[in-house]
Amino acid sequence: MEESDHNFKQWPSLQTSGASGAGMHRVFPSTVLLSAAAWLCALSCVVLTVWSVRVATDTSDELSRRERVATQTLYESGSRIAASVQQLVEESAQATRAAASDPRLAAALESGDSRQISQLCSQLVTSSGDFDAVILFDSTGRFAGINSVYADGCEVSADRIARIAGTDFSKREIVAGCVRNDARVEVLEFQTDCDITPALFDSSGLSVARSVPVLNQKGDRVGVVSTRLRFERFTGILGREAFDHAFKTYAKRWMLKRPTPSDFFRTMEDASGVDLDWFWRGWFFSVDHVDVSIDEVKWLQLDSRDPAIEKKKKKQEEDELPKTTTKERNYPLSKRVDRFPELKDFYDSFDKTTVLPSEKKKFETLIKDLNEEEIDPKLLQTKHNFYSIELRNAGGLVTPVVLKVEYTDGSTEELKLPAEI
Repeated sequence: MEESDHNFKQWPSLQTSGASGAGMHRVFPSTVLLSAAAWLCALSCVVLTVWSVRVATDTSDELSRRERVATQTLYESGSRIAASVQQLVEESAQATRAAASDPRLAAALESGDSRQISQLCSQLVTSSGDFDAVILFDSTGRFAGINSVYADGCEVSADRIARIAGTDFSKREIVAGCVRNDARVEVLEFQTDCDITPALFDSSGLSVARSVPVLNQKGDRVGVVSTRLRFERFTGILGREAFDHAFKTYAKRWMLKRPTPSDFFRTMEDASGVDLDWFWRGWFFSVDHVDVSIDEVKWLQLDSRDPAIEKKKKKQEEDELPKTTTKERNYPLSKRVDRFPELKDFYDSFDKTTVLPSEKKKFETLIKDLNEEEIDPKLLQTKHNFYSIELRNAGGLVTPVVLKVEYTDGSTEELKLPAEI
C-alpha cells in the first residue's frame, strides 16, 4: 500500500471540495485520462482492423465463390446451347464441307474471276436449300464474292451486294481464323452482329456462320468459303414478336442456372403459346432432311349446279378431248345400225345436253335451300379459278412450306403454309 500510495503521490494532485465543503478528494489529472483513452482507442483500432480484414476476406471469398459458380453455370449453359445449335446446323455443315472440296471454287479463287465466284455461290444457295448466304474470301481474308440470288431464285439488288463488298472482313476473327488456320479445320461461330444477313434480308445480326478453308489440287489454301444461316429461320415459325418474348422469358427464367436443351424447348413453347414438338423432334432428334415435292396440281372451277349450264360444259369438254387412234380408224367404217335402222333405241337419238325434269327440280330445290340459309345463289356463278396442290414429304422432316405463285399478268404472291398441314 505504501508503494502504491507513494507512486500515487508522485503525480500532481487536484483537490476538490466535497458536497459538504469539508471533505477533500484526490482525482486523476487530465493527462492520465487522455493517455488511457489513447491506449484504449489504439487497442480498439487494432481490434477493428483485424475484424475488418477478417470480414473483408470472408466477403471476398464469398464473392469469388459466387463468381466462379456463376461463370461455371454460364459456361455449362452456353456449351449445352452451342451443342444443340451445332446439331441443328450439322446438315448445313456437311454441305459447306462439300462446297469447300469443289475444285471449281478453288479454280475461281485462284483466277480471281468475280463473275464465276458469284455464279458458284448462287448455285450453292439455290441448290442446297441449307444456306441463306454463301461468301468466298481469298487467301488474305479479303472479300471475293457472294451469291447474287436468293434461295428462291430472286435476284439480290446491286446495292445490297455493294454494302457487303465494301465491308472489311479481314479483321473478323472467323475469317482470320480460317486464313491463319494451320490445322485447316472449319470454324463455327454464333454471331450477334453479322454483316451479311442484315444486308441481304434487312434482318437482325443473329446468325450461325461456318467457314471452311478451300484447298487447291496441290493442297495449298487458296481461300475460305463461309456460309450463313439466319436465326430468322426459327423466328419465321413463331413470328418476330412471339420469338423475342419467348427468348427473353427463357433468358430471365434460367439466368445463372443450368438449363438443359429440354428446358429451352419447354420455355419457348410455354412463353410463345405455340406447339413446337414437330420442330424439336425433327431438327434435334432425327436425321431426316427437308425435301418437299409437288406431286400434282389440279385446276378447278366452281360447279354452278345448274344442269342447263353444266351439261353443255361437260359435252364441250368431252368434244375437246383428243381422239384415240381406234376411234379415228373406226369412224369411217359402216356400223350395223346403219344397215339395220330398226336396231336404234332411245340412247341413239338422245341429246346429252337435254335437261331432265328431275334434274331441273333438284336444282330448284337447291336454290330454295340457299335462300333459306341466306346464302346468295349467285355465288354458284362465280368464275374464279381454284388450284389444288398435292404436296409430298419426301425427306421426312416436318416443315412449313413456302409457295411462290406467279399469275398470268406477271404478278407474284408468296404463300406460307404451316407445318401442321
